Amino acid sequence: MGGHVAVARQRFDPVPECAGAARRLVRELLLRTDSDDLVDAAELVVSELVTNALLHTATVIEVSADVDETGLLIEVADGSSTMPAERDFASLSGTGRGLGLVHELTATWGVRPVPDGKVVWARVTADPVPPAPARAPDPPGPEADREVDGSVAVELRNLPLLMHLAWHEHAETLLRDYLLSRLEDDEAAALAEHAVVSAALALLHEQVPAPVLPGGVDTLDDVAGLLTSVAEPAATLAEGLLRLPSGAAASFAIMDQVLDAAVAMAETDRLLAAPMQPELRALRRWLCGQVESQTAGAAPVPWSSPASLPAPGSGVDTADWDHAPIDRAVRAVVAVDDTDRVIAVSDAALGLLGYAGPDDLVGRRLLALIPVRFHQGHLAGFTRYLTHGRDPLIGTPVVVPFVRADGTEITLEMLVEVLSVADGRRVFVATLRDPS
Repeated sequence: MGGHVAVARQRFDPVPECAGAARRLVRELLLRTDSDDLVDAAELVVSELVTNALLHTATVIEVSADVDETGLLIEVADGSSTMPAERDFASLSGTGRGLGLVHELTATWGVRPVPDGKVVWARVTADPVPPAPARAPDPPGPEADREVDGSVAVELRNLPLLMHLAWHEHAETLLRDYLLSRLEDDEAAALAEHAVVSAALALLHEQVPAPVLPGGVDTLDDVAGLLTSVAEPAATLAEGLLRLPSGAAASFAIMDQVLDAAVAMAETDRLLAAPMQPELRALRRWLCGQVESQTAGAAPVPWSSPASLPAPGSGVDTADWDHAPIDRAVRAVVAVDDTDRVIAVSDAALGLLGYAGPDDLVGRRLLALIPVRFHQGHLAGFTRYLTHGRDPLIGTPVVVPFVRADGTEITLEMLVEVLSVADGRRVFVATLRDPS
């Protein structure tokens, strides 16, 4: 290893990206000091320690790495006084190994309290533990070609990246609200469950790429750009690959169950978070199902939007909202509730869109009026608005394509306003006109 001595230190905000940044910090330090033989173990150890701090604290995380003649000392400090402990679910944490892996890969590790929290430390050396006794290899199973160094490759085909981005953001909001709702009942179980689901989300955050969009389009805020510039196939990843720890299928199964329970609570107004759009729920079930089935040896199944989907939760009760002004409007006006369903439409809008009467459109999803190539953009923008209440499209005229009743397209200028109705619900009123 040589006699090189060097130190690296960095503070991180408690966000999913910090685990990857900490790995890079340690890797670069070791490569600079000709300590290449420690890189693999050190990256795993620092990732586990940072992920543990991320999942169980909401404080700034400080990572320090010190290389000396005997090896590498890693220290991860956070602002929580709660001491970490090995748990049964730890193998499903962000890198899938937990503190048990830290124990296996280090010469020694421990925790020390400090006035403003704690420091978890670990020493990585070239040969921390004696090698395990050799044994005959297991017979190859159907998943053998997918396993590399204890990890499993999961192929995600036709992954809709914009929908995934919107789902991931909304899932984190749902998970936070769901955790808060359960803390009084069983704090330990709620935190353990939260850790497992957060770990699965962190794996996706690190490995699923962001969509590559046209110049000037912001995936988070430019809803108009999403509706007019981001079309298929650019918003879909034809072939993606997740490299997951071999036990990750269990954490994804738990995530599926927990988020189902959270969605059910959101749909009955027991959480602050908005209900999840059915397309995004179907995407999550497909994704979790692919992890489970492929780790068991099944072949990948590409994503395709189901032909039929459940209703997106209970909509605005039109008996509590006076839609007569929309029905009688001289201009072309369409009203949509916060489940994305059309609840009122003027005669002028029916004529512009080619529908014979209101019964042909009222009750249908707004997606029926949007070209299929822009469905991802609509779902992402609509979900983001429901999640955060931020949408620069509101109150700003934008020219977008619509699908008429006969399947042809028409380009219209749209101005959207938001109305608050009973029980905190929202109605989106879009005024349409020919821009020419």
